[in-house]
Formats: sequence, structure tokens, C-alpha cells
Amino acid sequence: MTGIEDPRQPGYLIGKYPLTNAALATSGVNKRGEHIKRVASPLMQVTIVDHSLTIADTWATAGMAAGTKRFLELIKKHQLTGVLIDAKIGEISFEKGQVHHAQTI
Repeated sequence: MTGIEDPRQPGYLIGKYPLTNAALATSGVNKRGEHIKRVASPLMQVTIVDHSLTIADTWATAGMAAGTKRFLELIKKHQLTGVLIDAKIGEISFEKGQVHHAQTI
């Protein structure tokens, strides 16, 4: 089981993923600060689950760079699985491109 830390409350988990032959990567601003060149966005953190750590890490970083609105489009187009945290709209989980919680932005 792999836990994902809540960037709004360090030390608390927002979720756990049971991983078997899979990888999880998270990119965000709470540990290293603003270290990715990105569009202006309240996106705080992106976690991706994939069969490959390289792919998961690439998409997590790309998500942070793209911002919430554009990344939601990419999630659907590329059938991504994971969770993101947006400072304005909260937690948005997605599985195989299907977004489970997202307000209109």
C-alpha cells in the first residue's frame, strides 16, 4: 500500500493505492516549492499511477506544468489514473480517463 500525502496538511494522507506491478509518482509544490515552469494555476499536486514509473513521473510533472484546466483534458485524452489537488476546487480523482470529482472550471 502506498500513501499520498495531502499538500494542504503535511503528514496526513489523502489516499492509499494498493500497487502490484505498478508505479506511483507525485509532483507538487509543497516539498520543493515552485520548481516547475508552469502556467498560472491553483494546482498544488498531481499523482499518477501507471505500469511504468517513468511514465507516471512524466505525467505528474506535465500535469503540474499544464495547470488544472488543461490537465483535466489530458487525463481524459490519455486515459490517466491518479489524483490531483487544486487549491480552489479540492481533490479530483480519476481512473482510466474518467474524472470522479471536478467542478466546472
